[in-house]
Amino acid sequence: MSFAEPRQRSILRDWVDRSLAEGLSEARSRGAAVIHVSTRKIDCELPLGVFDSSLEDAQFFGGPERAVLGMGAAKSFELAPPKRMGGRARRSLLGLGAVSAADSSKVMVIGGWGFPSSPGQAEKGAWSDFPPSRWVIPALTFTSSGRETHITLVARVRPSSEPAPLRAVYRALIRGLEARAAEEGGAPEDALPSLKTARSIPSGKRWVSLAREAIESISRDELKKVVLSRAVSLTFNARVPASAVLKRLIALNPDSTVFAIKRRGSVFLGATPESLLSLKRGKVEVDCLAASSPRTSDKADDDALGARLLRDPKSGREHEFVVQAAVSALSPISSRVEVPGAPVLKRLTTIQHLYTPVKATLLDGEGVWAAAMALWPTPAIGGVPREAAVRWIRRSEIARRGWYSGVVGLLNARQSEADLVVGIRSGVIKGRQAVLYAGAGLVEGSEPRDELEETSWKLRTMSRALGIDADRGG
Repeated sequence: MSFAEPRQRSILRDWVDRSLAEGLSEARSRGAAVIHVSTRKIDCELPLGVFDSSLEDAQFFGGPERAVLGMGAAKSFELAPPKRMGGRARRSLLGLGAVSAADSSKVMVIGGWGFPSSPGQAEKGAWSDFPPSRWVIPALTFTSSGRETHITLVARVRPSSEPAPLRAVYRALIRGLEARAAEEGGAPEDALPSLKTARSIPSGKRWVSLAREAIESISRDELKKVVLSRAVSLTFNARVPASAVLKRLIALNPDSTVFAIKRRGSVFLGATPESLLSLKRGKVEVDCLAASSPRTSDKADDDALGARLLRDPKSGREHEFVVQAAVSALSPISSRVEVPGAPVLKRLTTIQHLYTPVKATLLDGEGVWAAAMALWPTPAIGGVPREAAVRWIRRSEIARRGWYSGVVGLLNARQSEADLVVGIRSGVIKGRQAVLYAGAGLVEGSEPRDELEETSWKLRTMSRALGIDADRGG
């Protein structure tokens, strides 16, 4: 079933009304504010159309085993770097007063933060709707795993709360579902507009020049590695439906984590192959991913490209920086760190990478935020040494990164489980505009024009989802 069916929407409205009434009753009986949590199974598809609705907040995070869609914001955390909830380890992000403590493990927190900007520098342009860091407990969350979908309601309720205004907030969320369901019933499914203009920022020529400057800094031993990114600014002939792009990302990238964060009128979305970390019961796993080669439909050629990547000394150095950085970051906060002896290939739809999984057991008292901030920004999106590379990027890059190469993630409110990814193979959409991002790691022996070509491979993830050749603007 879908929300195009009136019966499904009626079931959802009735459940929301009952849940809010229960929360209000609990707050009044306690004489104190509560966070009411209610969960039920629901028979429906994930309503991805909310990304084209008038709702200011929507969130999606999905991989092969689970997909989570959030709507609205029951609670949000807009914390400035470097604090980023670091002091909240081991505590429920719901705070005090949840009606059912057992349910708090099912309450999802979704959000992220952007690449480090200069102190006091406000985001503008494509990133004007995104603060440096924002995490949300959605008011309504759909979780799809296997063949089952559950919906969770989270509501902050005071004894003095009036039922009608409280219901109105959640009814507005449901109307967002209803409006999109009606549109999807009568419009061409997932129609994408045609491309009007494309412009590389900086130009290919200027990017190559910046890459040469970076390689000169490496030759002077000022840096060992730096990742230089570029953007492609796109204008379409009509509004870009973010939900259609999201659906295509999911369909075209079954081996990646797909994410989308809507904030006001903008949607940041992508299909990333790179996990920053996954956490479960004190065990952390980090995907070390660096060095790249294209894919081809000819198996013999594809295997040859992969074998060349495994043998290439320059690619090996680039990858080893990432592995060693992960080990160095996790060792002080872990009792055990496990590293395989050599990388293997991770083959994605359009590109392949050198891949090494690193596993660690966190020390008692250490949590997801300590691990995340120790690891990020990784050499795969920043460089080595980390602080020097970030300063070089701030000074030299033309396009502001915003949340590109930042962190996007999903965790439960108890912080006992988390999946955080690096926001690459991504872009931001607003109205008829889109900006796509890609970068390449520069080390000793890098050839700037080859690295520029690598950014073009990486842009294909988003350009295919948009149904275009994003790099035609040069």
